[in-house]
Amino acid sequence: MSQSEKNWDDIPSLDGLEIDWDFEPENPMGKRAYARLGISELKLLFQKAEIPVKVATQKRQFNSVLVDVSQGGASIQTHKKGFELNQLIKIAFFLGTEKVISKAIIRNIRDDQGNSLLGIEFVGLSENSNEFIAGLYSSVKIRD
Repeated sequence: MSQSEKNWDDIPSLDGLEIDWDFEPENPMGKRAYARLGISELKLLFQKAEIPVKVATQKRQFNSVLVDVSQGGASIQTHKKGFELNQLIKIAFFLGTEKVISKAIIRNIRDDQGNSLLGIEFVGLSENSNEFIAGLYSSVKIRD
């Protein structure tokens, strides 16, 4: 009894078969690539009410406050206005003793009670900072 090797051409077509291309798989993080640490978790970890963030654009430098952080980016709150989507900025802040410095792209801008809330995506975040932020998330979840 000899069996010939099967291939895709041996499978007959199925008339009327359609694929639902609108299918979206469930994502446990709400379509986010990385889990975020919010201000309540950051307060718990670092015993600070606020984490200051230094922001630099091509035209100015100013201080803001960290709202949340993930390996992919952060949210910062500032009194300044005049930002644009996809604007390149540079940010720096301390998470405990770890200094995080990265270029970033503004991906979201929202007015928050007269302040600007900026959603930023890290560009070129160092491997050390990336691993440190990942470790923070793990340490918060272990405490739960």
